[in-house]
Amino acid sequence: MKPDGAQILLGLTGAMFIVVGAIYLIDPPLMYALYGESLSGANAYHLVRTSAGGPLLVSGAALLTGAFKAEFRRHALWINLVMLSAFVLGRAWSLLADGPTPSMILRLEIIPEIALSLLTMHYLRRRTPPMSQDASERLRTQTDELVPSGPSAD
Repeated sequence: MKPDGAQILLGLTGAMFIVVGAIYLIDPPLMYALYGESLSGANAYHLVRTSAGGPLLVSGAALLTGAFKAEFRRHALWINLVMLSAFVLGRAWSLLADGPTPSMILRLEIIPEIALSLLTMHYLRRRTPPMSQDASERLRTQTDELVPSGPSAD
């Protein structure tokens, strides 16, 4: 069976997250050196491993699971959207708070992150059917039961 676009997206993004996460876990100074920064000391290594290495590795594994297991695909797309949106938010906030970075890599990384976020949203919309009339009616009935419609005569 030929993989669909969502599977390819999750597979590639998942593999990328796993590779980057593993490097952050195994050799945090190497990742910082790629950006022209130095990193030293157990506290700094700990912060990088817990804030970048572990989350990227675990998220990447979840994305790969979604790429190969149809029943987990929608969940994996949500994980992908959350992770990529977090990167975009962090980069945009940093740009506003700190100004442009001297590293061209850091400046350009936001572009594929935005593109992949939008592509993930596209696949989520395709995989999330609109609410049926029956489901909409059940939701309205449940809501009406929870919220009184007018003043009580008590």
